[in-house]
Amino acid sequence: MREKRRAAQDALSRLIALLAEAGIVLPSATVDWRAPVTGIVLIELGAARVDVVELLIATLRKGLGHDDQ
Repeated sequence: MREKRRAAQDALSRLIALLAEAGIVLPSATVDWRAPVTGIVLIELGAARVDVVELLIATLRKGLGHDDQ
């Protein structure tokens, strides 16, 4: 379980750093530490303002080659 938690925290840290490069902040993103109950470690992306979600959508679209829409 410790390795799963470490992997989740690493993945979340990398996601936060990458999003920050695009000017995107998900302030309530966190690792769900209740995994001992389920055995599955989840990453909660949390709540975000509409403008942040729109920026995330635009960034993903651009990265996927859909920046023309």
